Amino acid sequence: MNNEINDYGNIVMNSLQTLLNDLMGALPKIIGALVVLLVGWIIAKILSGIVSKLLKAVKFDDVLKKAKIDEMLDKLNMDIDPIKILSKTVYYFLILVFIIAATDIIGWTMVSQEIGKLIAIIPKIVVALVIFGIGYSIANIIKDILTAVTSSLGASSGKVLTSVVYYFFMFIITVTALKQAGIDTSLITDNFILIIGTILIASGLAYGLAARDVMGNMLSSFMSKSKYEVGQYIILNDVSGEITEMDKMSITIDTGTELVVIPSKRLITETIRLRKPVKEE
Repeated sequence: MNNEINDYGNIVMNSLQTLLNDLMGALPKIIGALVVLLVGWIIAKILSGIVSKLLKAVKFDDVLKKAKIDEMLDKLNMDIDPIKILSKTVYYFLILVFIIAATDIIGWTMVSQEIGKLIAIIPKIVVALVIFGIGYSIANIIKDILTAVTSSLGASSGKVLTSVVYYFFMFIITVTALKQAGIDTSLITDNFILIIGTILIASGLAYGLAARDVMGNMLSSFMSKSKYEVGQYIILNDVSGEITEMDKMSITIDTGTELVVIPSKRLITETIRLRKPVKEE
């Protein structure tokens, strides 16, 4: 019985001795990792503070206002401080870098590899945001130019045209930014092409139906040129008189009391009577 107790005691002591030895062996690595984290935290605080002061010195907020980024944030109901966001991005980026160094010192390679993958994504996201911000600014400049031009020309459809160009450009910029961030946009682009195609077909049909009468008048005017001319006296249902003018869309008849404008297609689709000129004896 005593021998068994002694054996158990030896096992416990050996386990504690092994644990203590492992701890003593790992202690320098743990201390080194903690030192690295401490140094990293100090450097991250200093550099993020420098970035914040530098952005304020160059009046980065004014740059964003000129680029209308603040308007975009207001539309999205996002009350954020861009300078604070950028400085915090620098801070956490450096913290992650030093965490990788600390985990490598301890020997946690799997943890450092996963954090490394996360860090690799951050530059892509930053570049994507820069692309989107620049694209948004350019889109607004184009929008302002088109608005000014269409307003000066008095174009009634200027607002619609401006909106179409603006949102199309924003779509291109958004897709480009998403691709830069590593997001697959094939589904978005395929659906967009389908939607645009549908809109174009519907617009084409609508325009064709709306322009049917116009095209009919133009063709009728062309086809009736050989039969009718200015100076002829014609009778069309209850309208009779002399043709005083012919254009691509209509003819003008002088009834003696008034001028009647008739669409050209009626010259083809209805019965017209022509009065022969009286022969002089």
